[in-house]
Amino acid sequence: MPKNVTEYNIREKFLKKLIDIGVIMCFLGMIEQIVVQPCIKSIMLMVILLVSLIIGHILSSNLNRTDLAAIVIGVAAIYVVFPLMYFNNGGIMGGAPVWFVLGIFYIIGIFDGIKMYLFLILAIMDDIAVYLIGYKYPKLIIPIESNFLAVLDSLFAIVFVGIFLGMIMKFQLKSYSKAREIAIYQKNETEKISASRSKLFANMSHEIRTPINTIIGLDEMILRDDTISDEVAENATVIQNAGIMLLSLVNDILDFSQIENKKMHIYDVSYNTQEMFSELISVIRNRIESKGLAFYVNIEHTLPSVLCGDPKRIKQVLLNILVNAAKYTKEGSVTLTANAESISDKRCKITVSVADTGIGIKKEVIDRIFDSFSRADSSEVNRIEGTGLGLSICKQLMDLMGGEITVDSIYTKGSVFSIVLEQDIIDGSPIGNIDFLAKKEGEHTKFRHLFEAPDVRVLVVDDNDASRMVTVKLLRGTKVQIDEANSALEALNLTSQRYYNIILLDYMMPEINGVEALQKIKQQENGLCRGSQVLLMTAEGERNVINDIMQEGFDGYIEKPLEGNRLEASIMSHIPNEFLEYCIDTHYVSEKSLAGDMQEKADVLKKKLIITTDCVCDIPIEEAKSMSVKQVYQYINTPGGRFKDTVEIGIDNISDMILNDRKKISVSAVSVEDYEDFFATRLTEAKEIIHISVAMNLGKSYYNASNAAKCFGSVNVVNSGQLSCGMRIVLKYAAQKLSEGADAKEVITMINSIQGRIKAEFLLDSIEPFYENGFVGKRKKIIFEALNLHPILVVKRSSLHIRSFMVGDFDKARVRFVKRTVKKLKGRQISDINISHSGIPVKEQELIAAIIEKNVNCDDFVIEKSSVTNACISGPGTIGIATYIDKQK
Repeated sequence: MPKNVTEYNIREKFLKKLIDIGVIMCFLGMIEQIVVQPCIKSIMLMVILLVSLIIGHILSSNLNRTDLAAIVIGVAAIYVVFPLMYFNNGGIMGGAPVWFVLGIFYIIGIFDGIKMYLFLILAIMDDIAVYLIGYKYPKLIIPIESNFLAVLDSLFAIVFVGIFLGMIMKFQLKSYSKAREIAIYQKNETEKISASRSKLFANMSHEIRTPINTIIGLDEMILRDDTISDEVAENATVIQNAGIMLLSLVNDILDFSQIENKKMHIYDVSYNTQEMFSELISVIRNRIESKGLAFYVNIEHTLPSVLCGDPKRIKQVLLNILVNAAKYTKEGSVTLTANAESISDKRCKITVSVADTGIGIKKEVIDRIFDSFSRADSSEVNRIEGTGLGLSICKQLMDLMGGEITVDSIYTKGSVFSIVLEQDIIDGSPIGNIDFLAKKEGEHTKFRHLFEAPDVRVLVVDDNDASRMVTVKLLRGTKVQIDEANSALEALNLTSQRYYNIILLDYMMPEINGVEALQKIKQQENGLCRGSQVLLMTAEGERNVINDIMQEGFDGYIEKPLEGNRLEASIMSHIPNEFLEYCIDTHYVSEKSLAGDMQEKADVLKKKLIITTDCVCDIPIEEAKSMSVKQVYQYINTPGGRFKDTVEIGIDNISDMILNDRKKISVSAVSVEDYEDFFATRLTEAKEIIHISVAMNLGKSYYNASNAAKCFGSVNVVNSGQLSCGMRIVLKYAAQKLSEGADAKEVITMINSIQGRIKAEFLLDSIEPFYENGFVGKRKKIIFEALNLHPILVVKRSSLHIRSFMVGDFDKARVRFVKRTVKKLKGRQISDINISHSGIPVKEQELIAAIIEKNVNCDDFVIEKSSVTNACISGPGTIGIATYIDKQK
């Protein structure tokens, strides 16, 4: 119920209660007047008040004119009865002043808004006028005959008004308490309904995706068979595309629920535009051509080959539009057009249009075409199937991605739907002139398994028989030993008798679900699989829900519907190399060429182990290359565009902007999806990765990298405990250890052993960046700024802390900071001194180098510029000094 309606109902009840009490008190008042001031005037005043109350009761109860009733009673009592009672009952010596209080209370309790202020002002003016007249013309006041009667009149007024106000207050409190109870009840019921709906959609997701998984999975087994005819292959391809279309429809319904509950998220990753359009065209082509429609594709040859965005959602939007075009077009054609307009070197605007020659849309319904469950109102449309959700979801997805969707239509002639979306350019090389509709007849694709591991034991746990059968058949060619369990209880029985290298565990099962089953397997007394790799199999399509489930301790996840190569790649990444009799790179995929051909990427020789790190380690590109270290780069957002830190932009390019207007520059954090993409690419070069992360309590990098690593069985994320120049020292010794032939465990052990001997301090010009990143409170910031103090930060227990400060000119403070550090090191043999800075003058760098070389015995001294990320976070002129003493030396 709307708030104003609730308040109106409370005031209405309040007025009715007031009338009821007022009528009783009027009769008592008449008796009191007969006793105190037995005259016809006094009694008539009470009669007037009684009549006004009766009229108010009729207006409120019978005619529903509560506002008018309140005005009638208020005017009669406040502006007529109470002033006359003042003159008739002894003025201030009687009980009349108390009645004035009742009048003011009545106005505040009954009226609202301008009406309340107007009545209140008039009442106060009326009261003042009455008192002034009585003061100037005392003869107008009829005195009460005795003090006793005056006291009695005053006492009656106090008791009457006191009881009256008390009862009204009690009623008000009771009314508001009841309203609050109703509001809490409604809130709880709403939350229960929301929770029930979320559970319903989660169950729907599982129950609907499971049979789709069976259809698509078994269809893939047919397509894998080299002996099938071209006709069977064509039929199987149609089934596969129909399954994908059905899955798209299910996703629309589930996505609508996610959007309604504000739980929909956009995940930006790099994607190949050519592959995206190829997959889209492959899915929709048969549907369009089966209706006898011409299908034209015009993808501009200058379109960048690799962009950054959410390809899943972009395809979902375009597929919805293309499906609608096919549905609402009886004859003619459907045309897909795409082009790109450059915004900057690293950003472009993509425009994709779908034009059809269908029934078109009436002008009067175009404005609501993107509303939920909305469809054009015509007999033609009503005969066509559809939920009315597609375009609504498209609109909301485009809003989430920061784009727009528009429609231009002529009724009976056709429509053009267009989406416009800005995307980051990862690889700007054009896709070239491609015939997306080229097709070779009589050719069937040969499927290739990614690995064979006959000694590996796999347990498939799924309550759905068909789903288990699909999983087993898809893995049959890998030669792994597979056991099946149709419940968690059966799985626990098997894990108590036999060891399994990998357990594939379905999430939604009766009695004991996947999460509970995982905990029981890990804690099983005398269980043989407490150390096994457990992979989650889920039909839950929402990424943030999957991430929440993964926090329970799963080693990875596989999303349904299952796809052969993806399933094999996930399992292969969790199998030790010594178990693999045969394998090809996990980056091997059978991908459709733009002419419909199948091309296989050649196998490449992989390294055993590589080291990766975050770009905030402040290591020069050339040095990183010499160490064979790969970095995951953050993006720097500037008014001139979006640039990859270190690779596309350096401190020299941006130092003036950092100095003059740092707030125009921002840093895009590396998301879980970015790390997943980075690790997936690196695993095409090596079998195992050690990722040396920035200190775990400095931002989200460590946690995002760790969550991403759970998707792979061979990525180790290590907390360096350091930042900037301190990380560079960790990286140097890790690379040296790796070059000596150490394995991952030995390198990680070495990293952990040297962390405590690396000391890093940073001098900042201002506390502002430290405050902006939430490391200090406002009070400390005000003190530092007021006294112009330059904070000295130290890395301790993987966090930054203020150790001390310096005063005076910042340029001179930097030199004093270096000299103070040198003084601590004097006479000691130092293994490494690394200095990073965000743009200090060359002469000052030379002075710092001379101070260190003169006063410190150091095996390796380096002074380098910091990354733009660190410069943006710490501010211009920042200097950091990291030192390391090797105990063995």
